[in-house]
Amino acid sequence: ATQRDAHAQGRSFDDKIFITYADEAVTIEQFFEQVDRFANYLVSKQQVVRGDRVAIAMRNYPEWMVAYVAIVSIGAIVVPLNSWGRGDELEFTLTDAGAHVVVCDQQRLDSIADRLERLSLTAIVARPEHEPKDERVVSWLSTQEVAPAMPDADIGPGDLAMIMYTSGTTGNPKGAASTHFAICQALMNFEFMATMSAMLNPEAIGRMFEAGFEPSTLLAVPLFHVSGCYSVFMLNLRGGRKTSIMYKWDVEEALQIIERERITTFTGVPTMTLALMQSPLWEQTDTSSLFAIGAGGTASPPHLKDLIFSKLPNAYPGTGYGMTETNATCSSFTGEGYR
Repeated sequence: ATQRDAHAQGRSFDDKIFITYADEAVTIEQFFEQVDRFANYLVSKQQVVRGDRVAIAMRNYPEWMVAYVAIVSIGAIVVPLNSWGRGDELEFTLTDAGAHVVVCDQQRLDSIADRLERLSLTAIVARPEHEPKDERVVSWLSTQEVAPAMPDADIGPGDLAMIMYTSGTTGNPKGAASTHFAICQALMNFEFMATMSAMLNPEAIGRMFEAGFEPSTLLAVPLFHVSGCYSVFMLNLRGGRKTSIMYKWDVEEALQIIERERITTFTGVPTMTLALMQSPLWEQTDTSSLFAIGAGGTASPPHLKDLIFSKLPNAYPGTGYGMTETNATCSSFTGEGYR
């Protein structure tokens, strides 16, 4: 089991919308075409080989997802970095991971631009605000000019697939290393738990199907965190479900996206869920599609349960606990268990 195998399931949903971002929409077929082009680019133009570290340092963009799948599909090791980090923090993690290629946005590029030569680093910048002039900086669009041909790769389940940094409690962030097998096992755990929960909550699941809305998720948490990376991005990719990306959290914008995209699933920390449901705009927004409400990352206040069911009587809420070191999984409970 490798991530390349796990993600391949998503290709069967080729004509479905996978990502929306602002006024952009990307189908599964378009997504994987970009993945194949970027993977080919990394191998043919940047000479990335199995075991090389390739970092991602950007806020939530469709390119983050494309880069992730491409990197792990060629046997390289993806290193998601905290996009809120400043220059010194990014330099530390880039150096600690041993990355020589980083996929970033303009803001992250600006914070490390004067360090690229010292770090022997090539930066691939998505959505640049101006044409790159440094020879160490490459525009994302140029990576999409190569053929959409996924290179062959010899990847084993025990190969390292990702180093995700976690701040812990003291000192510098630590890199939590995960193999392909461990990540695939985590995805299996999520999917098994979802199946088991559905069996335990048949009435709620029945109401969801009767409502007739296509499953879709509002991505309001960072992709560089396990909650965004695993429980939204990778699970939706495997299931062919739509992911609507928010660049950053904003209650008013979140409600607009829920109404416009007919979002069925919202995942955030409890303060985000509270802010959403207590917003003065809640009553003015069509939230009839919203069904599954997740609140994790920290303990939920007791009154959150009552608020959810008062606003959405047919809700299917849930919460869970996990760590970066365990690929987001540990314990979870939904539906009647949550109530």
